Amino acid sequence: MQNIKIGRYDDHLLCMNENCGNSYHIKCLNMSIEEYAKLRESPSFKSWVFEECENEVSQPKCLENSAQSVKLSLENIPTDIVRIIETGIKAALGKILPEIIDQFETEMNELKAQNNILRGEINKLTSVKAS
Repeated sequence: MQNIKIGRYDDHLLCMNENCGNSYHIKCLNMSIEEYAKLRESPSFKSWVFEECENEVSQPKCLENSAQSVKLSLENIPTDIVRIIETGIKAALGKILPEIIDQFETEMNELKAQNNILRGEINKLTSVKAS
């Protein structure tokens, strides 16, 4: 079992063993997306326990590196915060940027049309003044 960080949108399972509480990637559990979807729909999803924790009476194996993972997690907080903010900004921009671009293009086309009208009026004034 690798100690890989689980992203917010990664498919994972939370171990409900009272001594554990860790999350596990479905890939690390060798679980297909179909099996995961089926489990999520079943009543046992809310009480899922990692198989190694289920068989342990004392501290489960999934807690062996918990102190180290907490330390690593704390060290990564500033980087994680920046990543979360950047992800949020990108997501927000991804939704509103096309609208902003459309509005900009519409206004730019209106300005071009007004510019053409003004050029025509200037040309008329110039030709009247020259006559």
